[in-house]
Parts: sequence; structure tokens; C-alpha cells
Amino acid sequence: FVSFILILFNVTVFETIIFYLNNKKLNFRFLAVSLSILLLFVTYGIISVNSNLDRVIKNKNFTEIKIAAVQPNISFGDKYSDKGVEIIPEPYSGLEYFQPGTELVIFPESVIWGKLDNNTDFKDWAGSTAQTENFHLILGQYYHNESKTEWYNSAVLYPPKLEITGIYHEIHPIPFIQYMPYPRILSFLKFLDFSKINLILGDDYSPLEIPGKGKLGINICFESTLPDIARRFRNNDAEAIIVLSDDSSLNDSIAPWHHLIFSRIRAIENGCYFVHSTNTGITAIISPDGDIVKKIDLTKKGVICGNIYLIPYKTFYARFGNLILYIYLGILFTITMIYIFLKRLKQ
Repeated sequence: FVSFILILFNVTVFETIIFYLNNKKLNFRFLAVSLSILLLFVTYGIISVNSNLDRVIKNKNFTEIKIAAVQPNISFGDKYSDKGVEIIPEPYSGLEYFQPGTELVIFPESVIWGKLDNNTDFKDWAGSTAQTENFHLILGQYYHNESKTEWYNSAVLYPPKLEITGIYHEIHPIPFIQYMPYPRILSFLKFLDFSKINLILGDDYSPLEIPGKGKLGINICFESTLPDIARRFRNNDAEAIIVLSDDSSLNDSIAPWHHLIFSRIRAIENGCYFVHSTNTGITAIISPDGDIVKKIDLTKKGVICGNIYLIPYKTFYARFGNLILYIYLGILFTITMIYIFLKRLKQ
């Protein structure tokens, strides 16, 4: 929608210039209309962002969760090398791995292969630490069925005792990288399929629920670049969004920064907190106005700890999506049809 507004403004500037070149006089009518629309939405955005901040700061009724997001910083070639030991963070202090009072620990996309039972060293650490420090765990893992014939890129929610209480399977994997789309139809493109396993696509937008706290939506990998996914989670009562990603194959390019920017945009669109959890960076806590509250830079191993608030109130965009765009296109189509009809009527 933002792109549409900017294109509209640029087109009217272009038309104003062309009109002047052809008629040697200025006509600002179309430019004034597009500028008014642009200013209207900029003003709405400023007011909406500030109102979100006011609610977070002033309204103490929002549920607060103290989170810790782990950035393991494991290179692409070293993943799954040591039964999960490589992703265990350094202790925060003494025998405690996370700050006192931490309620949710988040690990990024696909940090373990298979089920938790297949990663014995990590499971032993997670089981003892989660119960001792009393936190829930969201873990990115390549999950499979019992026969290992179906694989998913998943985010799994574990309580302190490590029974699975919620699971989300990635709905939009990357074509030709994580799965082969329409293999029967596109079999001639098999040479473009670089996926290790052919992932099964999920279809459930149900948030993960932490008892006594609230509901969290999940985006995995490039899903955060697709606005509709976070919006669907918000409309299914998610009060914050967790983005799990492994950008290790991107190394220290500008791409991880681009990925982070998408999460910031999604936070503004949906008016809620985002936690952008990655393997090699950039891991960040993002407020509803798109501000980065805390972050870990690229290629650094560490943990960020902070508080997020679960915000049930939805923005106009979260509720209605691109409704205004569709209304505008409908009006434009109607005007065009009327113009064509009247022109033919005169002929």
C-alpha cells in the first residue's frame, strides 16, 4: 500500500510536468490531490505510532513477558555438528544461564535437526535449565513425523518440563531452497532444487499460547517479508510476533539488515512487539513503532534480555489490510468505465 501511494504521487508529479511542457502553464490539481492523500496517511501513521507508544508506556494493564533471545552464531556448515551443544549460550552469571525472572527463551530457525529427543546433549541442558530457571522455550527445528517421511520447518513451544504445548509449521518456505513447488508440473526445473529435504507446507495460523500470559504469532525465515502472515496471526489474537530466522548463508552482507527492516515494518503495521531471533544476526527486540529496543550485531554470539508487552489492540491495517487500496481501485475503475461509456455515447 505504501508503494502504491508513492507511485501515485510520482505519477502525478510526472503528469504535472508533462502538462506544463505541452501547454506552457501549470496545473496542480492532480498533484494537490495526491499530496493530500500522502499527507493524510503520513499524519495517520504518526498519530497511530504515538498512540501505540502511549498505550505501552502509560497503560499498565498489558501483560509483560521477560524474554531472552539467543543468537548462537553457528556458521552454515557447522550446524548440527555436536548434538546441540554448539547452540547452548554462555551462562549469564554463575550457574544461571539467563537473567532472573526470564519467562521465555527463544532460539532461532532450525537450530536443531529432528525432534528434541534426537539432540540428547541439548535436551539435557534445556530440561535442567528450563526447570531450574522456570521458563518456556520457543525452539526452531526441522520437525518430522514418526516415519520421517514428512519434514517441516517448525517453531515449537515447550514449557519447563519440555512437553510440546504448541507448534507452528512454516507456511511459506522458500521455493527451490526449502522445497520444490508443484513437483509434478515443474519437474523440468528439478536442476534448480537445492533443498536438502522437501519441506511440507503448514496451513495453520494459530498462535502459540503461553498459559497465564498470552498468544504469540510466528514468522519463520522470509515469512516476515510477507505482510499478510503477521496480519493473519494478529487477527487470530496474537499479541506479539516472534520471527525465527537463520541468515548464516548470507554471511555479513547487507541482506540480514534488510531482513531486520522487514520486521520493523511489520511491527509498525500491526502495532505490536516483534522479536527478531536469528542464528548469526541481527537479533533484536522491536517496539510497536519499529524502534530497535535491543540488538546483537552480525556474527556475534550472545543473548539479549528484555521485556515485551502483549498488545491485543489492532491497527487499522491489521484489521482491514489493503481495504483503502481496494476502495481506491474500485473508484478508479468506476470512473474509467463511466468515462468510456460517456465517450461512446457521444459518438
